[in-house]
Amino acid sequence: MKIDEKQQRMWDAHHEAGHVVRAVAWQYPVGLSTIEYWSGVDDARHGFTDHMTFHPSQWTSFDYCKAICISTAGTVAEEKFRRGRRSSLTEDETRDLAWSARADNQTIREFRARISHEISDEAVTRWQIEHVDEWVDDPEIWSSIRVVARALYRRGTLNGIAIGALLQRHHFRSRPRAFV
Repeated sequence: MKIDEKQQRMWDAHHEAGHVVRAVAWQYPVGLSTIEYWSGVDDARHGFTDHMTFHPSQWTSFDYCKAICISTAGTVAEEKFRRGRRSSLTEDETRDLAWSARADNQTIREFRARISHEISDEAVTRWQIEHVDEWVDDPEIWSSIRVVARALYRRGTLNGIAIGALLQRHHFRSRPRAFV
């Protein structure tokens, strides 16, 4: 099945918007987000969101957990958009979504390896569910993701100033809680 380029662009826009909104909600400045890509280059899509202001060598386990959630938020937002009102994706859609998330998944594996052994994998997974999966379902959050996705779809690239302007009226209530 050949995927329509406009549809692919909208999926990519929602993916990157998920990263953007999760980062901004935790007050990490986002310098740039783009969905510009070149078709025909290994049939690869390119999307990128630049966030976090300090070098990973200075991160705590808590910072790594937040970075994992930011990385996960792209795939979760893309999946929610692809599903629409359906309860699940088709087998082809699931395979395509996994392919789309491969770079994020690699980053997540690297970040999980750097988290203190005092924090269990189960605790990190529960934290991801709370701060990404359930969080994206909040209507206010989903509205913010849709605003950023539409702008990315139209413009292709947004800088931090444009992202700030888009989200200036959006208020994010949730603060990450520490592990207990």
